[in-house]
Amino acid sequence: MKRIIAILAAMTLVLTLVSCGGKKGKAAEEKVPTVKVLDSMGPMPEWVEMGDEIGTKDGEKVIFFVGTGESKFKDTAKEAAQLNAAGAAATAIKALATKQVARAWEAIGAGENEQKEQVMKGLEAISAKNVNVSGLRNSGAYWRYVSKSLIVNGKVTGWAQPQYEYYVRYAMNYDTYVARRDGVIDQTKKEVKLNDRQKKLYSDMESKLAELDEAAE
Repeated sequence: MKRIIAILAAMTLVLTLVSCGGKKGKAAEEKVPTVKVLDSMGPMPEWVEMGDEIGTKDGEKVIFFVGTGESKFKDTAKEAAQLNAAGAAATAIKALATKQVARAWEAIGAGENEQKEQVMKGLEAISAKNVNVSGLRNSGAYWRYVSKSLIVNGKVTGWAQPQYEYYVRYAMNYDTYVARRDGVIDQTKKEVKLNDRQKKLYSDMESKLAELDEAAE
């Protein structure tokens, strides 16, 4: 009996060690490094991770846009970020317009209908390059010099050539954004033929959109 108990105890110990070993392996896999920061201008600001968002600047309501650029040269990365920022703003304005219009349709309880489908498809079809992004103001910049890991089968096998990551943040007055967004919506309105009932739905949607703007923080 003592021998059996000893064997069982030994088996339990082995299973425990195997289990612990498995957990350590899993933890190691979860902590595979992906980026090694070689240099930076300091701690990464929160806005880099937050991306596009509504906030305040100098006491006024604004919408923030973030552009990024990458290069082995810092100046080139900065220029790319500045160029991409306007494109990011245009894309974000279009995306936010689509999202906010969808919320407005939902808020008025219009449900699924042909008019809503036409408007949403029209918004999606508009090219970002046709969106007016004038009125952007510099609101922040950040850079870091990094090397990204080369991973094969969950293991780091080496590190890529270092390069600069540059982030630029722009702010646009929210009222200006609303004007730009409404310009996007007007483009679709001109292309959609409305009957009287659809005109009423469209008007209700625009009114609800204005209410959502006032409620936005």
